[in-house]
Amino acid sequence: MNKLTTLGLAALVATGLGWMRPAEAQSDFLTMSTLPPGTSTYLIMSTFAQLVSDELDDVTIQVSASGTGTQNMLYGARGDFDLYMQATATYELMRNGEAMFADVPNVTELAEDALALFAFPAGVYHIVTNADSGIDSLEDIKGKTAFFGPPGGAATRTMSAMVEASTGLVAGEDYDLVQVGWDAGLQSFLDGRLDVYMNFTVAPSPVIQQIEMARKVQFLEFTDEHLAKPAMAALANRPGGFMSELDTDVYSDNVVNEGVMTALGGTQIMATSVHLDDETAYRLTKAFWTAAEKGQANLPWLRDISLENAFQNLNMKIHPGAMRYYDEIGVEVPAELHP
Repeated sequence: MNKLTTLGLAALVATGLGWMRPAEAQSDFLTMSTLPPGTSTYLIMSTFAQLVSDELDDVTIQVSASGTGTQNMLYGARGDFDLYMQATATYELMRNGEAMFADVPNVTELAEDALALFAFPAGVYHIVTNADSGIDSLEDIKGKTAFFGPPGGAATRTMSAMVEASTGLVAGEDYDLVQVGWDAGLQSFLDGRLDVYMNFTVAPSPVIQQIEMARKVQFLEFTDEHLAKPAMAALANRPGGFMSELDTDVYSDNVVNEGVMTALGGTQIMATSVHLDDETAYRLTKAFWTAAEKGQANLPWLRDISLENAFQNLNMKIHPGAMRYYDEIGVEVPAELHP
């Protein structure tokens, strides 16, 4: 496990650890921080980097896929990365200095330096178990071993809270919650050391396809009864959260579920900070939307990303450079998001 995964957030900020840009970096060399391969965040953000680099010959974006989303948020707002992923739900905690950010010095001031290029629906919660495991519902997790994400990550916190709100099962008491990195979590499930594996990802997801290539699996669902519970309803309607669907038919016959399931979705942000100059932010935003329109037919995870939902559930100010582009093409940005 790498050092970024094991150190606390407050310690990381205090010691100034993190990725540092090379001294020889030029203005056309940009850095991006995202989650590891297999996550929807990686798919979408690495696609952004490729599309922009193809559109702008003088721009290179180096993608760093390590650490947790919460760590990357702190580094990104501080300016250690030019671009990074930011979950709307976690940004709400960051700007209020709550939960995993409670002990981070000056975190609310740091949150003010974070700015958005646009928001995007980043997928739905896939909760996977082996089809022959005897686990047919979330209640059946009792006494089992589950992975919901890395330590200190928003996914782990959100999913464990949702399981507790919907079933009453408490992580560490009613079931074992394994907290390792995304790659280790996937490998542990493939090796048979986990009963339940969760990934917040687009569908079809390459990482889910990797699992179901070798075995029959089943998705677990939040039922109408679960969603009717007040605590669960509050989590489903958290900042950036929304009800969605998971069409199981996009996967092979090794997924035993059939048809469309109710699923919980979440919004993430293509984020930057006050440290990125306005002209660069303008060019990046323009290049992405120009290229995305041409690439959506061949890239399924881009199909739900559009100018129509670019500000949906967004709770972060738009970068002035990106705002210039939206003004230029006549797209209305909600007043509360103006820089």
